[in-house]
Amino acid sequence: GRDYVIFERNQQAGSFFARYPRHRTLISLNKRFVRKDYSEEFAFRHDWNSLIDVRNKANRTRPVTQRSKALFPHADVLTDYLSDFAKEQQAAIQYGTVVTKVSRPSYAGEQDGIFMLELAVPQQGSTAAVRCREVIVASGFWTPRGAEGAVDGAAYTEGYENVEESGESYEGNSVMVMGLG
Repeated sequence: GRDYVIFERNQQAGSFFARYPRHRTLISLNKRFVRKDYSEEFAFRHDWNSLIDVRNKANRTRPVTQRSKALFPHADVLTDYLSDFAKEQQAAIQYGTVVTKVSRPSYAGEQDGIFMLELAVPQQGSTAAVRCREVIVASGFWTPRGAEGAVDGAAYTEGYENVEESGESYEGNSVMVMGLG
């Protein structure tokens, strides 16, 4: 096994999917079945909503394909799946921890290839530094930013984070969708 730690900014795994997408339906296909000529491994690798779990089959977290029959499942199905997966990894997850900086120190005596992570734990008001050989960045959700300065009439826009789930308030209205980057 590997010696690893996961630093999670929020207090739960997959917190993005507790609120997004706003319409609450996943946009990736719940590929429950593959042609009979294909292997179970092929099906496993083409499950777009579950993590690749390298443990033997008996110990794997039950995937999304077995949690919902919907072609495009409700986001809560994924939230529950990620929560279950995280419970099995809980010893390696530090919730409420923000990685504020990743660097590669070059001072004398430091080994090549070592990363330095600076961490903040806002709820405790503390900071820390961690050294590691490998870093995987899975930064997750973007920070909403307004269109001010980029678009005339920005005061009349609404950010995606404020769109209601049903979209009913937009019925019968003209709507323009903008992307800023």
